[in-house]
Amino acid sequence: MRQSAKGFSLVEVVTAIGIVAFAMLAIIGVLPTGIQMVQESLVQQARASITNQLRSKLQQIPFSTDSNTPAFSIGDLSSAEYYYTREGIEIDQTSTSFNQDAYYVITFDPQKKEVGDIDTEVPSDIPADKIPGAYNVKVTMRYPYGAPVDNQKQLQFSLFAARQRNF
Repeated sequence: MRQSAKGFSLVEVVTAIGIVAFAMLAIIGVLPTGIQMVQESLVQQARASITNQLRSKLQQIPFSTDSNTPAFSIGDLSSAEYYYTREGIEIDQTSTSFNQDAYYVITFDPQKKEVGDIDTEVPSDIPADKIPGAYNVKVTMRYPYGAPVDNQKQLQFSLFAARQRNF
């Protein structure tokens, strides 16, 4: 009497390995796309955070300088640069880890705009820098910091800042 063998035949084992290998190839083929999407999502989140921080900072900067305001005004933004980490956290240039952590660099191009025809409403004793007006601030965000300019990505947007009449 012949006893039946218990276990799998070579054909069954090779077929199972082929099916598993085919499934693994499909999963591995999708991994780079998933990783790229996660990285892009992190970049978008950091850019949104930086944009909100910049908008908040611009709301606090005075339009002009006089004896009652700090020495920095919204018109001086053209000489300012702000630096941020990959996570969207502002970093100071004097930081010891600046070269390692800086990822985004922000520059500004403020352009003064006149709001309506206000010349007839302004008293003659009001200085020109106190006349109500507005700035269209073009913000340029470049990243990654330290890469050659041709390899950097760039995002530009505008923020509008207006001052109400206080005279």
